[in-house]
This record gives sequence, structure tokens and C-alpha cells, in this order.
Amino acid sequence: MSDGDPKIISVSRSELAARAAAQEQRNRPRILLVMGAVVLLAGLVFLFVGRSSLGEAKDDRRREFNSARTVLIQEARLDSFDGSAAQGDGRFDSVPNFTTLAENAAQSVGLTPLPTLSRQSEDRDDELIIRSYRYDRVTSRDVEALFAWVAQVEGMVPGVEITNLELEPARTQWQLAITFVKPELSP
Repeated sequence: MSDGDPKIISVSRSELAARAAAQEQRNRPRILLVMGAVVLLAGLVFLFVGRSSLGEAKDDRRREFNSARTVLIQEARLDSFDGSAAQGDGRFDSVPNFTTLAENAAQSVGLTPLPTLSRQSEDRDDELIIRSYRYDRVTSRDVEALFAWVAQVEGMVPGVEITNLELEPARTQWQLAITFVKPELSP
């Protein structure tokens, strides 16, 4: 056979092409692609499960808030019926000067600088008004002064409740974020 025999060259070429295709197949990282797809799929499943759990938690929080509001309304009704509100209990009385009372409480415990109101909101129901007073950056070097201020506000404003309290240490002082809630009977 000579070197130029076309039959031998075509066999060699087809054999080389088969070997090259087999080598190319071995070089493809299929396991990495499959694992990547599995991880991506698992991530999507966890994302949807997490979203579902978050939605359920928000619904639970909303139901608890509505239950608490209903309890407050019922308590206000009970107090108005049994006369304890008329006897000067004051838990559901209107407090038009809450910020002034909070500033006076801060002055009485020696808290400087005086806390400033960050946000005030009001949620009305037919028989009850729930007022929220948010203080975001109340700072002091003395953590006891912060807690004394909170206790003083609670003592000066009957029926006030704390719904959120966050205390963070800073380099030279403490920072307090707090939300006071005052339920009041509608006039």
C-alpha cells in the first residue's frame, strides 16, 4: 500500500474523528453543570419556601395586632362601663402634650441632649385612637439615665406602653430607639 491510498486515509480520518469526539466528550464538565443546576434549583425552592414563611409570619403579626387592638377596645369599654375611667384612672384619657412630658422627664433625669420625636402616627378605630410616638436617636453616656427616662415617661403618662425598644452601644455612648404607644378613647 502506498501512502496516498484514499481508503486508508479515510479510515484514519474517521478513527481520528471518533477519538477526538470521545476526548471532547470527556473534557466537558457535565458533573459541574448538573451540580450547578441542582444548587440553583434548591436555592429557588428555598426562596419560595422562605417567601411563603415570610407571608405567613406577616399574616400572623397582623392577626396579633388586630387581636391586641380588640382587647384594648374591650378593656376601654369595660373601664367605661364599670366607672374606673370616670374615677380618674386616666389610662384612656387623651394626652395632647406627650412630647412636652417626655422632654420634662428627660430633664428630670438629667438626660442630655433632650430626645427629639422622630415620628408620630395615629391609628383610629370607631372607639379607640392608638397614638404611636417614635424616638430613634436618644443618646447618653449613662445607660441608667436612658432607662430612668423611659420609666419616668411611663410614670407621667398613664396607660402608655412600649412596643419597640432597641439599645445599641456606641464607642462613647449608648443609643436608644423606642416607640411609645398611648391608647385613647375617641371623643
